[in-house]
Amino acid sequence: MTKKSAPRFCVNCGEPLPKRARYCNECKTHQGLWRFAPITDQAIGIVQKVLAVIAAVGVAVPLIYQWFWPSRTSIDFSNATTEVIRVKVANHGPRRSTLIGNYLLHFPPDLQFADVPLKRAHGDVGDVNEANESREIALTVDELEIDAGKPPIRLSADDVLTRIRRVPMEKMTVTMSVLESNGKLRPLTVTPTVDRLVRFIEGRMSRDENRP
Repeated sequence: MTKKSAPRFCVNCGEPLPKRARYCNECKTHQGLWRFAPITDQAIGIVQKVLAVIAAVGVAVPLIYQWFWPSRTSIDFSNATTEVIRVKVANHGPRRSTLIGNYLLHFPPDLQFADVPLKRAHGDVGDVNEANESREIALTVDELEIDAGKPPIRLSADDVLTRIRRVPMEKMTVTMSVLESNGKLRPLTVTPTVDRLVRFIEGRMSRDENRP
């Protein structure tokens, strides 16, 4: 004798339903757990609004980051020859920075040498440092003339090199200025390798003294 299954009724309106029915055509209600998450136009609208907010946040976050986190520029010594001093300029921030100049070769106080103004080498152009990029610039001087003492006395190449070799060279530096994206003007300083920097000084002063 076959056992009959109990009749099923709509959980909302109580109308009888077929055995495997998941939806009541009378009151338009899902049966089981689906009734707690009805897919209506209102629900779809809410989902669309949530997705729109998420998309807006995804666009706004990078813009906020660029505004509140400006460029961060640093320099590092790369190399030096008898012609130029090469410096690596790196921008670690999300916005571009600009080199302003004020390139100087600075000596330790013990030497009593006046700072030597430097300039960008011929063909080395471009002051803009793009976001999250690094590049190399070349600095040189037309006539390397070094004065010492008060009143200042012009020194020969032999005098300069003799004095340089007598003092610690860790404090010989190359400096420059950079304008960050937030409008702040910052000095940048790098300490070149001693033997390379001496090579540059020796080469430039020798060249200048040998000019007719």
